Amino acid sequence: MRFIAQEISPRTYVNVMSQYRPCGLADQVEELASSLSPETFRAAVQAAIEEGITRLDNRRSIFFKK
Repeated sequence: MRFIAQEISPRTYVNVMSQYRPCGLADQVEELASSLSPETFRAAVQAAIEEGITRLDNRRSIFFKK
């Protein structure tokens, strides 16, 4: 979020997506191997807000139970 805010613009539209699921070979990369938790989603949105990003997608997050 800091990179987006500083190198592009805090007015850049950002869509933080809650539905990420690892597919294909993504499970072989540690940083990509797990689904997004509600806490991680909220932390990403909070990081954007703290960096001054104001154009966040307002759709609510949806998490599915396994």
